[in-house]
Amino acid sequence: MKIEPQDLERFRQLWKDSFHAEISQEEAQGKAILLLEMMKLVYRPLPKPSIRQLSILDFNPNKP
Repeated sequence: MKIEPQDLERFRQLWKDSFHAEISQEEAQGKAILLLEMMKLVYRPLPKPSIRQLSILDFNPNKP
């Protein structure tokens, strides 16, 4: 995975701002790649609810 130099510099600046520590280009590259890999695993679109799920969620016995 390739990270653009300007994105890597932004990542380094965010790291410095958040943790008050500077990291090298190589360390930033490794940490950024790990972060992106984690985001790939975690970030998934939620499935659209089916019609059956919607009817159960929208059921209101007091509704005329």
